[in-house]
Amino acid sequence: MKTIEVSGYVRAETGIGVIQRMVYPLLRERFTVVEASSREKQGRLATMKGIVEGLRAGEDGYDGHLCIVSPLPLRFSRPLVTVVHDLRWRREATLLKAAYRKLDLARIVRLSDTIICVSDTTRRELIEVFPNAEEKSVVAWLGPGITGNGNVWKVGVPGQLLLVGKGRHKRNELAASVLGYLRPDLITSVVGVGVSDATKVICEHALGPQNCTWLSRISDNDLIAQYQTSQYYAHFGVNEGFGLPFVEALKSGAIVVAIDQPLTREILGESAILVPDADAHEIADAWSRAKIPSEEVRRRQGDLYSWDSFADAVSSAILENT
Repeated sequence: MKTIEVSGYVRAETGIGVIQRMVYPLLRERFTVVEASSREKQGRLATMKGIVEGLRAGEDGYDGHLCIVSPLPLRFSRPLVTVVHDLRWRREATLLKAAYRKLDLARIVRLSDTIICVSDTTRRELIEVFPNAEEKSVVAWLGPGITGNGNVWKVGVPGQLLLVGKGRHKRNELAASVLGYLRPDLITSVVGVGVSDATKVICEHALGPQNCTWLSRISDNDLIAQYQTSQYYAHFGVNEGFGLPFVEALKSGAIVVAIDQPLTREILGESAILVPDADAHEIADAWSRAKIPSEEVRRRQGDLYSWDSFADAVSSAILENT
């Protein structure tokens, strides 16, 4: 059995953390897996220590290396398979951070034997920046995040809206602003998990504090329950590389509302309500007039996502290069 080194764990609630916790156990069925130093460190100094340990990760005794999160070891000669999640830094990072990210990714592209992109959208953007990635990059969709199949597939209105996260790229303030323009019988309440204070204020103004519930730091099982009990899940971000929450909500039975863009057309197809990237009034108008995708369409789209399939793609890439 081949022995591979894999990136150390990051925070469980991050997208990369979810991938690691879902895929590593599946890889252990195929390889002897050795984890690099964990990135689960608190505080700035500890984080810097984790980066240094990542740069000094072991080099001898491994048949290959799987990079889920950079940085790579400074000295690197083993076969390398890398997973690229997104290039959001091109639009969101400061100039200094963007320059570092680009330099780091350029090195990864140069050293990698195979680059697995989590969506065709991510692959196209990667090749735009690094044309030399074209011949060595492939696409493999991720699995369904933290969820399994939904037990209740929502079919109509009115209902509860779920918003998750406070990162700027989630654009939940925009989603909250849409509530003030929607038909009054469309959304009756909102649940926000880890959302910003601005999102809370906007939602409470639109629906009243009594119809708003705010949660934070909940367990995966509790988040799954919120997906399953919510009529709608809205996520208006346009800088995702894949968008695990889209699939989590879809497979939990919620009706997904997202911005119409290449990624959502690729990942969600006709299984979601896709609205224009416009102001709150235009989004509300499109949402109010949209036809709810059928259970059959949503279930069929959700069935496309499998952690086993993603692990198979990673394993094939490792075996081809070792």
